[in-house]
Amino acid sequence: MPKEKHVHKYVRVAMGSRGWTVYKCSIPDCTHFIQEKLVIGRSTICWRCGSTFIMTRHTATLKEPHCRSCTGRNPLERSNNLVDDLSDLIDIKI
Repeated sequence: MPKEKHVHKYVRVAMGSRGWTVYKCSIPDCTHFIQEKLVIGRSTICWRCGSTFIMTRHTATLKEPHCRSCTGRNPLERSNNLVDDLSDLIDIKI
């Protein structure tokens, strides 16, 4: 019986005694592996927010690839957004 099609959630791993870089799907029961050069242009799931995005040369260098919207230049700005999001969830104004 064929497996259900899904978007893979890639993670970079080193394989073999020479440490070849490959990407594997971290979703349980998925045995998909792909070479580093072939992962560019493939859809994957972001490790930070869970949205789907297309792998680029930059994201292919990351151990756990994340989308552009999760990559912030200013860490303070990201933490303020997180506080705002959490305060909205629990209905407290800071």
